[in-house]
Amino acid sequence: MPDSEPAPAATADAGATPAAGDPPDDTGDRDGLGDAGRKALADIRRELKAVSKERDDVQRQLRERQDAERTDLERLTAERETLTAERETLLGRVATLEREGRARAAAIEAGIPDLWDRLKGDDEAELLDDAKAMAERLGVGRQPARDLGAGARDAAPATGNAAMNERIRRSARR
Repeated sequence: MPDSEPAPAATADAGATPAAGDPPDDTGDRDGLGDAGRKALADIRRELKAVSKERDDVQRQLRERQDAERTDLERLTAERETLTAERETLLGRVATLEREGRARAAAIEAGIPDLWDRLKGDDEAELLDDAKAMAERLGVGRQPARDLGAGARDAAPATGNAAMNERIRRSARR
């Protein structure tokens, strides 16, 4: 049986136990698994690799979805901020127009419609008080203006220099 001795040494590379004194072979059967065990281990590693790849893909898709949702959230937040700023601008403009309307009404009531923009105050009462005080300072409403051209006229009233000349002549006749 000396011929049968070399045969196991030749199959050592195929997974049999190494001969004494040979260095351990990484592809050999260190764990005592045998061909079926190594095949099962290789299958498990392949499955683990496939599952890990699938897990990585799912995590990547989840991150992408979260980024997309975050982008929508950021977009909606920016849109809300823009609309809020526009709303504040419009509310300010409405408040300004309302105050101008109250000031115009108070100026008209006091008899100084052209000076509405000079009135001070926030509510109607303050504006009206300021308008009346301004009208009093300006002398509006104290005494009626005299009509220097009062009296019967034969012709249409003259304008400009002619009107002034006519008033002087009338005054001189009296």
